[in-house]
Amino acid sequence: MEVQVTTTEENQRVKLDGTLTIQVDTEGAATSFQYRLLFDLIRPPFITLETTSQSGNYLRTPGVFSDLYEWHPNFTRVDVPGPAGNYTYRVRVSESDTVSRVGITSIAARNLGLTATVYPPA
Repeated sequence: MEVQVTTTEENQRVKLDGTLTIQVDTEGAATSFQYRLLFDLIRPPFITLETTSQSGNYLRTPGVFSDLYEWHPNFTRVDVPGPAGNYTYRVRVSESDTVSRVGITSIAARNLGLTATVYPPA
């Protein structure tokens, strides 16, 4: 997911608001599941503004057979990109390689939304 912004003067502030839905589909017979996702806010070409994660190790309630779980993380971040110009902001979602996925069939990031509002310099 990405959004493009045009600033018209140096050091304008860009407020970024993002939201998404994470859907985790668990294995039917699993009594627990665990995962860790990484969320990177990037201003290309190579600037990572922020990295955060969502992780969990959950026990499933005996007798409850829901295989699909959803979370709705969101964030707000203010960036000052510098000179006037065009900027692109991007959110990348990936699985961490430090925590193994357990009891999960699939993980998907859906309903992604990213907005940007430009404000005058501080």
